[in-house]
Amino acid sequence: MTFRRKVRVRDLNVSAIVFAHMMIIGTPNNAIAYAMGKDPVTGKQLVTLGDFFRHGFVVLLLYWAVLWGRTILVHWRWIGLH
Repeated sequence: MTFRRKVRVRDLNVSAIVFAHMMIIGTPNNAIAYAMGKDPVTGKQLVTLGDFFRHGFVVLLLYWAVLWGRTILVHWRWIGLH
């Protein structure tokens, strides 16, 4: 497997992990937090789908910033694109 192919596979895997944190059933921790996140007195849902999406989207933006920053500062210099 070539280096470029390994980088693409790695980036796709990390993207899938980041997207999983945006969904309720994406990770077991999210499912548990959603299922247990009810007020015991009123029964109101304390954690909503919007909460997962909002915080997951912030993580997604941070991931893309790190990915592009690393690409520009490290990989481009490594292959000779200044």
